[in-house]
Formats: sequence, C-alpha cells, structure tokens
Amino acid sequence: MIAFKPKSNKKIKFNKKTAVTLDIKHKEFLNEFSKDEEVIIEHKYEINRLKLKLKDENETITVEEKLEITDKISELKESIKEIQKKKKKYLNKKKKKIFKNFKKKKKI
Repeated sequence: MIAFKPKSNKKIKFNKKTAVTLDIKHKEFLNEFSKDEEVIIEHKYEINRLKLKLKDENETITVEEKLEITDKISELKESIKEIQKKKKKYLNKKKKKIFKNFKKKKKI
C-alpha cells in the first residue's frame, strides 16, 4: 500500500496582467475618487449658480420655484456629503492594510 500521493505535473498558469492585487484595486478606488472630485466641483458650481439665482433681485421667482431651488441645493449638498463620506470610509477602513502592503513593497 502506498503511503503518499503521487505528485501531479500540473502547473498553475498565472497571468500578471489580469491578476487583481491590492495595488490595482487601490488605484481603481483612487481613480473613482478623482472622478467623484470632479462631480463635487460640478455640484458646488451648480449650488453657487442656484444661490445667485435666488439672490438675484431682477429675476421674478415664484415661491414654488424658490422652494424647488432650495430643495435642489439641499440635494446637491447631500450628494457631496455622501461622496466625501464614501471616500473617508474607504480610507479609514483600508489604511492599515494599504500601509502594511506599502511597507512590504519597500522592503523588497
């Protein structure tokens, strides 16, 4: 009776280009956050434009329109907060792993 298993000759193929590493995933998140920063800038611009529209005395705006504008401003502000919250949550949650990985890379 054989006490050991025979070794197989199979080799695992590994493609470095398609492999998902911590660095690649982190870069994807950072790219997403940079796109989100552009969205935040656009939202801030829109908020300023709407505020100017509200303050403009030459323009006659009904009460309903004022309410719609203030609602839109609050929606945009909420959207900005959610985007910033998502980024902070990711960085706070993953900072230890990322830092450890960075230290290992520096040693190599």
